[in-house]
Formats: sequence, structure tokens, C-alpha cells
Amino acid sequence: MFRSVLALVVLALPSGAQTFTVGPSGDFAEISTALLSAQVVPGSTLVVEPGTYANFSVDKAVSIQAYGAFAAQVDVHDVPSFQLVGLKASRLEVRNVSSKGLIADCLITGIGQQIDAYNSDVEVRDSANIVLQRTTVLGVSMCYPGGVDEASNAVAI
Repeated sequence: MFRSVLALVVLALPSGAQTFTVGPSGDFAEISTALLSAQVVPGSTLVVEPGTYANFSVDKAVSIQAYGAFAAQVDVHDVPSFQLVGLKASRLEVRNVSSKGLIADCLITGIGQQIDAYNSDVEVRDSANIVLQRTTVLGVSMCYPGGVDEASNAVAI
């Protein structure tokens, strides 16, 4: 009896972190779909094929390797850690990361328009340790009927 119960408990445990491919020939067609999947658990890696992807939100502790991929807006929030490598995006927002986040080999191009009160292309708020390595952020100026908004920045921390 004990062995049967133990076997059921072991079978019920999640399989653990895995590597998934995102793209036309991958496990998932969109980054957002992968992140919503129960298969993609914290610690998993998403290898993203080159191409253009819909905006996405990261709310799991995952690694995203996205050389040659583009998404207009990326939001990382409420995770202990994350890695974002090789992505090109117009805007990146990071908030409530309790341990460490890595943004490496990325290009943030700027969108040139206000989408919230902060007016920046990269925002980092309420996070413990965010590291940018070999990442380029191209700034933009916000222009309104009254002139250029001096409060607009490429990076807001």
C-alpha cells in the first residue's frame, strides 16, 4: 500500500524546468503563449527563433534567449528572478523583481510616444538587483503641443 501511494505522489510532481522553442517551427508560436502554458515552469528556458512577436509579460522566473526576435513591449513583473537575452524591443518595464534580473545583449529602441505616466523606454521599479550587460537603449524625446517634455528619459530607475 505504501509503495502505491509513494508512486502516485512521485507521478503527481511537476516534471521540472525544461527548454522550449518559440517560433514557427517551435513548441509555441508566440512568447506570450509559452509563458501562459503550465508546461513552462519557473526555471525553464525559452529559445526564441528570429522574427516579430506580440507584446508579452513575464510573470515566471524564466530565461528567454531571443537573438533576432523583436517584440514592441515587454513587461517583467512579480518574479524572484529572470533572464532576457538577445531581444530587440521598443519598451521594457521591470518591476517587483525580488532577487536578480539579467538583461543582456538586448536593444531597446524606444517608441517615441507616451504610454504611461513614466515616459521612458526602460523602466525599473521596486526591484532588488537588475543587471544590464551589453545592452543598448536608444533614447527618444517626448514632444507635446507645449514643446519637448524634459521629464522624458530613455532609462528610468
